[in-house]
Amino acid sequence: MSRSIWELMLIIVLAANLVLAIGEQATTPLAPLFCPVAAVPHSYIVILSPDLSRTRIVDHFRWLTRLMTAYEINGCDHVGMLVTRRYDVQGFIGYAGTFEDGVIDRIRAREEVLYVECDARVHVVEEKVQYPAPWGLARISHRHFHDPCATRMYFYKDVPGPNVEVYVLDTGIRTDHVDFIGRASWGITVPENEEDIDVNGHGTHVAGIIGGRAFGVAKRSRLIAVKVMRSDGSGAISDVMAGMQWVVDHHKTNRTVINMSLGGPKSKALNAMSVEHGVVVVVAAGNSDVDACENSPASARQAISVGATTIQDTKAYFSNYGMNIPSTWNTSPRSTRILSGTSMAAPHVAGLAAYAMQVTGKAHPHEIRSIMQAWATKNVLKYLPNQTPNELAYNNASNHIYAAI
Repeated sequence: MSRSIWELMLIIVLAANLVLAIGEQATTPLAPLFCPVAAVPHSYIVILSPDLSRTRIVDHFRWLTRLMTAYEINGCDHVGMLVTRRYDVQGFIGYAGTFEDGVIDRIRAREEVLYVECDARVHVVEEKVQYPAPWGLARISHRHFHDPCATRMYFYKDVPGPNVEVYVLDTGIRTDHVDFIGRASWGITVPENEEDIDVNGHGTHVAGIIGGRAFGVAKRSRLIAVKVMRSDGSGAISDVMAGMQWVVDHHKTNRTVINMSLGGPKSKALNAMSVEHGVVVVVAAGNSDVDACENSPASARQAISVGATTIQDTKAYFSNYGMNIPSTWNTSPRSTRILSGTSMAAPHVAGLAAYAMQVTGKAHPHEIRSIMQAWATKNVLKYLPNQTPNELAYNNASNHIYAAI
């Protein structure tokens, strides 16, 4: 069947728009494009200038819609172009999606675009399974650990305090686990075609260290699952950013902590979004024995990046610049498992941040960071690389209220 005159006219107009866009690209400097080695094909994160008016933001998306429509009608869309995520957090404005290379070039030619980044794969920071028994929880409540094999007591101040929310950006949480005694809830599942359940177990283990009854640092904290990783432990930077956007939009108290025991290649966009926004952000340094500044979100300046130490107060051999950490597991409401790594070190500090909020009543991220740095045991860690802070987490607890491990 032949096309109507109106369809032909529309194609001509849209084709003309493509020609104009090409001419615009030829005379306009392109915004920077950052692509790591592990880039996802045709998937991009676009960051807009922070000072744009709402009108200009709306105009940008209208322009983008027209451009993608022109590509589709003219048979030039071979990747199924779609805007999948939008970000708008205190001056950080952008979006993610699937785009043809030609469309990305047009986007980069727009003066309102700050930079474009290829989306990339992230992963939960791999666990190290080692034995024997638990010690990490006890270690953060002792200034000196003279006999680590004999010390199995966790001292903490069990005083009622303000509600503290800890958002676990991970593979989910088994919310019905008995160790959470009703304090764990499901927030959101970000990746497509994933269920509201922690099939992997990594997120449940992390949550148990933060706030579990038996294994947790902050035993009164509320734990919220933000599933940004797939059941196989992999994910995308754009999904992690979407999870952070959800937390900023939905957290109900100014006493809020985010834990991210995950990592991937260095990402300018993810680092930019990992600023505090009124919440404490704690991340795993990584388990590759390399400079954490080469990974994200570990390299984000305002996030608290946590490395792992051993029971002998040395740097764990795998830690980026602890081992044997038990916690809850996902296979049943009562299961536990022993894992190691910076994935398990970070939630100790996230839990410590929540604990500090509860016992001091403070809330601002700068205050909490200062409190934890003041509490920290200084210069006891051995074999640290140069310029690595020698500060071991400590909860400043008196020993008249305690729990046995």
